[in-house]
Amino acid sequence: MERDGYRRRTMTMNSPTGVRSVCPVAVFLTLLFLAQSVPAQKAPSLPDFPRPVKTFRTTPAPVQSKPYAGDGTRQDQTPARLTSFGFSADGSLLFLFGQSGGFEVRDMQTGGPVSQFSAARLPAVSVITNSITGDWVLVGADGVLRFVDPRSGNVFRTVDTGTGRSGHRIRKVLVAADESWVAYANGQDGKVLDLWSGLWNPNPKVLADLGDAEDISLSPDGSALWAVNRDSLFGFAIPDWKRTGTAKLPEPLSPNSSPVLAVVNGARGAAAFVAVRSGILRYSPGALSGRKISKQPAKAIYSAGPGGPVLARGSMRIRVYGGDGTRQCQWQMASTQSYSRCAISRNGQWLGCLASGKVDVWGVKALLGSCSEGQ
Repeated sequence: MERDGYRRRTMTMNSPTGVRSVCPVAVFLTLLFLAQSVPAQKAPSLPDFPRPVKTFRTTPAPVQSKPYAGDGTRQDQTPARLTSFGFSADGSLLFLFGQSGGFEVRDMQTGGPVSQFSAARLPAVSVITNSITGDWVLVGADGVLRFVDPRSGNVFRTVDTGTGRSGHRIRKVLVAADESWVAYANGQDGKVLDLWSGLWNPNPKVLADLGDAEDISLSPDGSALWAVNRDSLFGFAIPDWKRTGTAKLPEPLSPNSSPVLAVVNGARGAAAFVAVRSGILRYSPGALSGRKISKQPAKAIYSAGPGGPVLARGSMRIRVYGGDGTRQCQWQMASTQSYSRCAISRNGQWLGCLASGKVDVWGVKALLGSCSEGQ
């Protein structure tokens, strides 16, 4: 009897059921030992994106317009909610646009108000300023381009693109330094218009058809205008506006995706950077040959001035690329830096980003000075 009992106990300990009851404990102890004996490998963290050097908010209280606004006795109410912003060409002014269409002009150095315009007087959603003439070109939600003399506040010319009536919005406007032409992209029927074909002509001559271009950009030397739609990159020579070629994007974009474009100086001439959902493409416009330099998606891409690099903004990162397409550095943005829109002034002096009713501003030179290859 004792021998049979011993045999039964021995069979139980060596049976599959017995092994299953002991094995999990042994595995757990083994894994715990390995976890304590092998040092944890942490992925290197990215440096935090620097804090802004300036922050601008609207002043909701009505203030008296400056004399050059056109009506020194008029009281204009600046909308409290910001929807867009823009810099003057020389970086001296900041334009803050409100939800109702009115906007406020601020001095970039002092931060003080320069002028305010009511929505009823000059409906606008963005502005382009001319570095030579000083004129403002206000881009209206109604598809009308209004040329304004900043010294008097008077509108001396309007160009109706018809975009407002078609239900599309103007996505980008470029104006020649001598105001001989204006180009606009709206994703449907963009054009380049001859502004010298009669100052008061309501239907200016069409110099080039941009078609369904989503974004447009000038080469740094001003000799070519480049455009991108959902499936190709193409360019026009200035001033004869002859088509210089077309390069297909690696993959057609979906209808709800819009590419963005920046053209900068590369080692062998101008280089075009196109940000799409699947990454960033770099093209050499002279040969129209392209390659993907990053598989990380970018919401937007910006040229940091005439001779500067390219800044690419992702969901929570900002990356810097040289003209040859090599990544120079990158930053991690904080959760409080979730911006809906960013822009760089045309002279490359300021970077501004919009979020939560304010515009944060950085000096581009100092920002790029903190950029190192180790980031």
